[in-house]
Parts: sequence; C-alpha cells; structure tokens
Amino acid sequence: MTQGECTITLQDVAILLGLPCVGVPIVGRTDLPWATVCEGLLGQTPPEGKLKGQRLSMKWLDDTFSFANFPPNPTTIDIEHFAQAYILKLIGGYLMPDKSSKEVYLMYLPLLADLIAVRTFSWGSAVLAYLYRKLCNATDLNTNDISGCMVLLHLWAWDRFPGLASHEPHFIDLQLNVFGDSPPSGYRWTCIDVHYHQRYDKLKKYRLLLDSLKEDQIKWRPYNEDHVSQQIPHYCIDDRHIWRANVPLICFHIVEWQYSDYVLRQFGMDQPIPENSVDIDFLHTLKLTGNISANWHNQISLKVLDDPIESHGVIVEACVFLHDGHVSRMRGVGVEVVFGFVVNM
Repeated sequence: MTQGECTITLQDVAILLGLPCVGVPIVGRTDLPWATVCEGLLGQTPPEGKLKGQRLSMKWLDDTFSFANFPPNPTTIDIEHFAQAYILKLIGGYLMPDKSSKEVYLMYLPLLADLIAVRTFSWGSAVLAYLYRKLCNATDLNTNDISGCMVLLHLWAWDRFPGLASHEPHFIDLQLNVFGDSPPSGYRWTCIDVHYHQRYDKLKKYRLLLDSLKEDQIKWRPYNEDHVSQQIPHYCIDDRHIWRANVPLICFHIVEWQYSDYVLRQFGMDQPIPENSVDIDFLHTLKLTGNISANWHNQISLKVLDDPIESHGVIVEACVFLHDGHVSRMRGVGVEVVFGFVVNM
C-alpha cells in the first residue's frame, strides 16, 4: 500500500486467537503406523477408506466423536480420547486446514498424547507459518483456492481495515462474562455475518477499496485502543516480548520467516528502510509430497543463520537444533526457547 507495509504477525495470532507463540516447535514424524496411532490415542481404528496414508477423514472423526457418542459414564481415558479428537478437528478444520477441510493430517496427533503438555507447544507460530506458506502458494496465477487459517486473516483485516467489516465488533460485558478468563480478542467479531456469494464482484470491490485506502482508514495499532486493550486477557500478551523478533516459524516441513522490521508501524515505531530479507533458500520449498515417511526432527536441522542478529532488542541466536522436540544446541547464556529457536533476552 502507499501508506506502508502491513502483515499478520505473532502479535495478531496471540491477541486474536489466544494461541501460545513460545515453546516447543511443531515438528515430529510422518513415518508412524497411523492406524495404530489412532487406536492408541483415539481409542478407535478408522475403517477402510477413512484413512489414506496419514490423512484422516474429518467426517469420520466428527461422527465418531460426536456428542451423541460420548459415553454416559466416561472414564478418564474416554475423556482424553474425545479431547484429543476435538483438538485434532480444530487443527484440521480451523487452524491449519487444507483446501477441502475434508481431511486432517495425523502428524499432529502424537503431539496431543500428553494433554497437559499441549500448551507447551508453539501452536501460534505454526499456524502463522502455515498461513504464510498458503498465502504464498495462492499468489501463483494457476491457483484458484487458498487454505490456512482464514479466520485469522479475516479478523486481522477487520481490525486493521475497519472498512472491510460489515459492522462494528461487539464487546464482552465483564459483569456478565461466563468464560472465567475472557476469550481472545477475536471473539469481538463473532457477530459478523460473512457471505461468500458473488465472489467476483466482491473481489473487485475489495481490490478497489484497498487501492483507495487513506491514512485515516488504517488502524496500525488496533489493540492499543482503550476499549480493546482493557479486554485483552493476560494469556494473550504473556509472550509479547517476542512479537517484534525477526525469526523463523516452523510447522513440520514448513519454514517461514516473520519480518517484523518491515512493519514497525504496527508496533508504534517509525519505519526506516529495512535490511534485506533472509534467504532461506530450499527451506521455503520443502513439501510433504515425497516425504510422507520423514522424521522432521532430523529433516529440520536448521542452518538458517550462521551468526546472531539483533531485532529491536531481541537477539536471535544461530538456529538450531532439534532432537525429540527439544533444542539440542545453543550458544550463549540466558536463553529462552522461542518456537524452537534460541533467543537471548
């Protein structure tokens, strides 16, 4: 845009969706016996035709673990199976769906084996990496569809460009809040009625709107407005110290990069000319195709950076790493694991 660059960052993922952006990276194996994994973690073996490689039918998952099938006197194991199935449905149908949303990759299921440890994974950075890659793929002129967390894209656009939204968001009455902790800020937009008809007319309309945006029609810092900031729950801002970091984002085979120094106006800073972007070379082209039997702990032995770089107060050390989900090599002292990478604070 003529006013400057603007993009989705870890800040948006944390505030709008409430996902953790610091922790163990979302990587693992794609070479497991998936029917056995389903039996162990879901308590069910998918019938023939419902499991293709590691892709599981979302309809089978939804039908099998529907509320009607929940046992009247559930055991702890029953509850865990239904919880793991529910989270898997969220991943495949909401957070990291493919273009059809008809199947979910089972590579995520082993990460749900310990429901207490699930919160220690950096789901937010994985969702952002996945969305970045799908947005990149959608720029191909031969591509007609897009996948990824479209809900996040919508919420981000409505907050930053209010003219795109059909009406104003609503706010939670804290006196009537039934959630305990308030929901993430994206909940403010649950009143929006989204229509997907007349897609080509809509496309022309939105292109014209974006091309004609004026400075006062862009909200560079929507979360700093009093009526918004007062309702952001604490768990959405716990990781705010890494929002401005220029860092890689990982989701199994996907490695993308957050360039926060290109969008400093979103963080209340002046925007100088940014440094050249990092060339992640072949890492940007990795695909699951042909790698369905890979151990991504070993495949993503990152060699993105040879030297530390400073990113507005956050120094990112040489990347990484991985062995059984943990950092195996780090330099320096006083470090914190940020989505699998080592950061000096």
